[in-house]
Amino acid sequence: MLAHEQGVIHRDIKPDNILVPQGPRDTSPKLTEAKLADLGLARSEASDGTLTMANAIMGTPGYMAPEQGMDTHTAGKPADIFSMGATFYALLTGKAPFTGTSAMQIILNTAQKPHPPITASRSDLSVPTIEIIDRCLRKEPERRFADAGE
Repeated sequence: MLAHEQGVIHRDIKPDNILVPQGPRDTSPKLTEAKLADLGLARSEASDGTLTMANAIMGTPGYMAPEQGMDTHTAGKPADIFSMGATFYALLTGKAPFTGTSAMQIILNTAQKPHPPITASRSDLSVPTIEIIDRCLRKEPERRFADAGE
């Protein structure tokens, strides 16, 4: 993710924000040309966070990292990694890894409960795929990949 190389944290990675160009009618989507869109919540890693509204939830419940749901100011590169893991999970299963009947319940479930094992929905996935998703979805930011390059 070039954004991380430039010190930009997206803060709202989810399936709806990934644009995949379509090739001609007879060809597959151009996955290698996919782009991450909607930078409305993005901020510079060097930012002091003063542009983030106080006490506002910024991100999409079900995809945002536990630390982001509790305090938007703490969302760093590992929060984007969590969101990317949640996005992979959703693209492979058809649903976000954390759900609930309200935004607050989803945020609490994300912070306090484990995600359902992806193998419950997809028994055909490779072990490395499962390990990558599980590492991305770890509750503790320091236990995830440090950034998109890693």
